[in-house]
Amino acid sequence: MKHLVRLVPILVIVALVLSMPMVALAQDPLCEGLSEADCTTVLAALDTIATVESFTVPSWEFSLSFDSGEEAYELSASGNAGFVIANDVADSVIYIKLDSLTMVPDDPALPETAEVLFVDGFGYVNYDGEWYGEELSESDLADVNDMLSTIQGAGSVTGMDESLGLDLTGVVATTREADEELHGQTVEVYSMNIDLMNLIVSALSSPMVGEALGMGDLGMGDMSPEEMSMMAMMFAPMLGDSGIGAGVKVGQDDGYIHELELWVNIDIDLSMMGADSPPITGSIAFSAEVSDVDAGYSVEAPTEYGTMDELQSKIDEIQVNPLEGLGGLGL
Repeated sequence: MKHLVRLVPILVIVALVLSMPMVALAQDPLCEGLSEADCTTVLAALDTIATVESFTVPSWEFSLSFDSGEEAYELSASGNAGFVIANDVADSVIYIKLDSLTMVPDDPALPETAEVLFVDGFGYVNYDGEWYGEELSESDLADVNDMLSTIQGAGSVTGMDESLGLDLTGVVATTREADEELHGQTVEVYSMNIDLMNLIVSALSSPMVGEALGMGDLGMGDMSPEEMSMMAMMFAPMLGDSGIGAGVKVGQDDGYIHELELWVNIDIDLSMMGADSPPITGSIAFSAEVSDVDAGYSVEAPTEYGTMDELQSKIDEIQVNPLEGLGGLGL
């Protein structure tokens, strides 16, 4: 399915970003700043994610900007989606529609809209108004299953702080905002901010993180918590206005999450460490509404479509890759 990833990398971005706020929120430190009742509400809503079998996303929006001083990019996308999470991945459904997609620098060959569909063991792409598809291989089905498992299992990722040796005390601050009306019911609104300094201290103090970073090889494995804190403070000037936040809206009637969002602000100045480079700035923002939870969802597969090889040839002919310049993201 390399064709799908290359043509619409938004599919990967949406699936991952969709799970990020829920994974972050699935920690007991989330309750810092909340009443016992509010904490129970949010954790219960997260627990329901593991049991959800279908849902729709009436609207989602994603934006990304990046400026290294030498190169600058902007990407903005929006659309809708629908999911069915079945025990047999071949019976699962993923449908993501891209209603708008813009990028700076502009690429006139970039399609304004696109659709990606996984259904009945096949994968389809609607590009430039034409459908293309192929039967999924065992490896493709495993990838789809991993994606769905990430979404469904995100809310039940409890104890991550303990398994990674992270002390998240003071890292997450959560606030209950004013209630709103959404999808015909009152929703409780919760916003979360992450203290990057405390997060860095916690990460540097984690033996598992330290091992992954090779800190022992650098003679840092035996540093005291105080020394770790001092080291983390060295990073503070480099972070500038960097920040991370997330939010969820929980229905009072059904207890489901009906909207989630994530934002990341990037402001890194490596000159603080003697690097001869301009500041790196950027931002990532994602929001999605969720409705029709377990109300059932279906979508019809196209009856006429070209092959994925034909799609690949078309892509090669016009040489379009929406995120070619963002190879550093691993796409």
